[in-house]
Amino acid sequence: MKRILFSRWIPWICLLGLCASVCTAYGDVGSIELSGGVLAPYDVSEGDTSVGWQIAYAAGVTDHVEIGAIFMKTGNFEADNDITDGEVEISTLMLQTRWLFNPESKTRGFVDLAGGMMDLDPKGKATTSSRSGGAARLGIGVDQALTPHLALRFSTGYTTGIGRTSEIDILDVSVSLVFGVRLLE
Repeated sequence: MKRILFSRWIPWICLLGLCASVCTAYGDVGSIELSGGVLAPYDVSEGDTSVGWQIAYAAGVTDHVEIGAIFMKTGNFEADNDITDGEVEISTLMLQTRWLFNPESKTRGFVDLAGGMMDLDPKGKATTSSRSGGAARLGIGVDQALTPHLALRFSTGYTTGIGRTSEIDILDVSVSLVFGVRLLE
């Protein structure tokens, strides 16, 4: 079953690779950034918390707009749905657009909007191995520059499942380290 799950991710991975190539080729010179950090998600429907991680890639297409991709993975949530009565891990892979406010300063705010795929992977007694569906995310945050190429990102967001994952609603808070060359210009 993992083979089938992996085959569902292949189109998304190819699309992300294409997005990364196009963003890099047509973006502003020196506007690439990579980030990674910890994630503290809260499942709104079940009232459960977890710890997870996220990584992201972005390239600036203008002074105030970045596009890229984000991958988030949660720890185990207690879930009682049609695929499990135990714990479930949630993975999301999304294309993201970020609108920047005050991009030239050491502290810059942003609003992001993302859409993509969500995968539920049950842990414990399950009736099926996994389920995939759509996902959408709206977030806000702030980047605090530490050096010209390194920043600390604080963000919060709301992610919801679409279609076969519509029972998932997550609020998250994250802290990430951002490596890039567009933080101070």
